Amino acid sequence: MGDFASDTLRDTLFAVWAPANTRIPKAESAGIEHYCHILAHPQIVGAHEWPIAIEIAKIMDPAVPDNENQVVHPLFTEVTHKFVISCRRRVGNIDETLFDQAQEDIEDMCVEVVRILKTVYNPLAGTGAFFTARYDWRNNDNFEGVKQELIRTLTFELKEIQSKSTEVFRGNTGVLVFDISATTTDSKPGTDYTYSEAYNVTVSQGYDVVPEIIYDGTSDVGVPVYFSGSFSGSFTADMFAKKSDLNSSTDEALDLIYRLQTNRELAKVVFLHTVSNTEGTPSTFTDSIPLHITNITKTSTIENLVKFTITATITDPTTYTVSA
Repeated sequence: MGDFASDTLRDTLFAVWAPANTRIPKAESAGIEHYCHILAHPQIVGAHEWPIAIEIAKIMDPAVPDNENQVVHPLFTEVTHKFVISCRRRVGNIDETLFDQAQEDIEDMCVEVVRILKTVYNPLAGTGAFFTARYDWRNNDNFEGVKQELIRTLTFELKEIQSKSTEVFRGNTGVLVFDISATTTDSKPGTDYTYSEAYNVTVSQGYDVVPEIIYDGTSDVGVPVYFSGSFSGSFTADMFAKKSDLNSSTDEALDLIYRLQTNRELAKVVFLHTVSNTEGTPSTFTDSIPLHITNITKTSTIENLVKFTITATITDPTTYTVSA
């Protein structure tokens, strides 16, 4: 995503700009008197100002090292990139039809800006390191001067976690996949299935320790000698309920994945949990987790989305792989 400078964001908007409204194209064309200028800076008041324009300004200067909005922790930093994006549409005159057109134009400009930001930078896109993106619009219309303008201003914030080391893997990029090649169920889907709303994945595993008391003949003190016991492990993952997670007749569906198979045994399911780091060429860390699903919990509260929690017993030690 570059250095998140104003010109980076300007180039992104220009490259993807494609509103349905033909009155606000990004380049001059036949029959269009004015087109939308997308600028990496505010226009100078009183100079030659474009009547239709988007102005982008970053609150901090990325050319200065560490000149960002930061909350510093001992081993990582929360960094917030803040932009001010102004959509401007000059009102030609007080004709009601032209004013209505200008009103429609400015709203369409705002809609297109948000569409592009959500496509490229939003955490939901899964392409960036951001765990929050904030959109805050305000109306700054100016009808007092000679140049009457409709102005909508967006304060746009992107927040990310930056570790001291680029080798550290990021939890917010995790993807949980139902691996059909290693799963043994009565009815598998045709291809691997991705639970794209999965988060808060926890894997705990290890061996029991069995102590045997050996008495010291000289002091009659019981000294424990430790031996390894059986392997055990647990797995939990939260996910928001999607229609595709439930609307299936094969065993990746959340309402089927925990059910007994025809042999009256639990299915052996393998999940692949993959995360990435922030190196120049990012590496991915994949945990292959063999397990029996033992419980599915549905939580539906007034202040949140419907959530499922998967609880499982890990049957064998997980396998770690790291690849570029």
